[in-house]
Amino acid sequence: MMRLVLNGDGLTEHLYPKSPQVGSFVTVRGKTWIVERSEQKGSVHALSLISCEDDSQGEAIELAYAAELAPEILDPNDWSPLLTRTSPTSARSAVKRTALSSK
Repeated sequence: MMRLVLNGDGLTEHLYPKSPQVGSFVTVRGKTWIVERSEQKGSVHALSLISCEDDSQGEAIELAYAAELAPEILDPNDWSPLLTRTSPTSARSAVKRTALSSK
């Protein structure tokens, strides 16, 4: 989304990311989150997010979405990340690590 902002030198264009809706999945700060709450705090659009990552499930953050670097709203109908295959080498390594840790 593009907004025009009037400053001392005249009219300039600023790009702002589209804000996600409550219940949307987003990628911010290298993690996948679900939007729990969206609210306007003064001139800032704030989001409350809950982590969907295995290593940080339930972690909560609140942020100004427009200030984030490269935020992305994920398409809930895009299942392509699930289609990636694990290489046989990495799968064998994971099995070995699991076996060693259970000893």
